[in-house]
Amino acid sequence: MTGIKEREPEIIVIGGNAFYCDRIKASGVMNVTEQPTVSGSTAVTNYCRRASRITLCLRYYSEERSIKPLAVFHDMLGTRSQFSFSYQGYRFTGCTIQNFTAEEKEEGWLTAELTFITSDTITEEVQT
Repeated sequence: MTGIKEREPEIIVIGGNAFYCDRIKASGVMNVTEQPTVSGSTAVTNYCRRASRITLCLRYYSEERSIKPLAVFHDMLGTRSQFSFSYQGYRFTGCTIQNFTAEEKEEGWLTAELTFITSDTITEEVQT
């Protein structure tokens, strides 16, 4: 039996702030159009991939202003600005914040969940 392995959280920069990313959650949906046929069966006539939803579970630390990212997230929601980031060797581009939750913790830590949508292809970064 193998033991549980630990990994260091990856650092992601969003809105000029560096976050520790503890984990990522993703969901994707394909819309299809179904039409009845004259024989009573169903035919799929259209396919459309919807934008993916990615949720980042983040931590932020600042001795002086741990809630600083709240203003950044709030501004990004209002302006619908797009951003890009890399995580574990993959590049996420054309990201728009859909929602966020954040909670101030003890001793300068802020935890946050940031959900964004992107219709761009998630690509593997080329190592040079």
